[in-house]
Amino acid sequence: MSVGAARGDVQRDRWVPRSARIALGVVVVVGACGFALAAMRRETGVILGALAASAILVVFSVLGILIAGRKRNPVGLIFSALAVAAVIQLTADDYILRANVTAPGSLPLVVYAEWVDRWIGAAAITLLPLLFLLFPTGRIPSTRWRWVFRAWAASACLWVAGFMLTPGPLDVSNSDHASNPFGVSFGSVLGFVGGAGLLLTALASIASLFVRWRHAVGEERQQLRLLVFVAGVGFIFFWLSGVPGPISSVGWAGFQV
Repeated sequence: MSVGAARGDVQRDRWVPRSARIALGVVVVVGACGFALAAMRRETGVILGALAASAILVVFSVLGILIAGRKRNPVGLIFSALAVAAVIQLTADDYILRANVTAPGSLPLVVYAEWVDRWIGAAAITLLPLLFLLFPTGRIPSTRWRWVFRAWAASACLWVAGFMLTPGPLDVSNSDHASNPFGVSFGSVLGFVGGAGLLLTALASIASLFVRWRHAVGEERQQLRLLVFVAGVGFIFFWLSGVPGPISSVGWAGFQV
């Protein structure tokens, strides 16, 4: 191993578990804010639901720490990032609900909460191809797959930027349909290009699982089998939820160009 590679491994040994712990802190703090907003509604079912959601996300974050701590695996950071995105979106939903419905005008800057709510879920979705590409070792299958990682990074940034910058009303749950404060004319183009690239890199990432499967033995093969099962079940629930319908109705990858 070269000196440069050794230094890179040392740096990764430091920032991977540290980032996972920071993510847990974010989940706890933001989750507490979301729970406080839910508690203001004084409905037992809502409060219990908020507690359950917070507990699940904390457990998810702890799982990320455990995976990140094992051989400093970056896959753990993906779990941590998913938990962070989920808690931010749930808290933003509660903020928007209180500001626009249960106590109209009681909270400031609601348009920015709506803006965050618009793109944070998309940001979480972009992590799934990365999970397929890195699972279970935390590394790409070989150096020949670097182009997939680079294309994924560029496509993910463009797709999320599309949600951030597409002009027009912020049509999120309980929104007052205010206009995007950061909308620009080319925002939908960014989303269109990023969505197309993200789809292609997602297919390539799935193909990487079959490459790993051919060479995997023992525990690694069992881990891959579990991931394929979970991903298949998740895809079925995603399709049955009706989410693809609204996406396809507004254009390729969610953007009309």
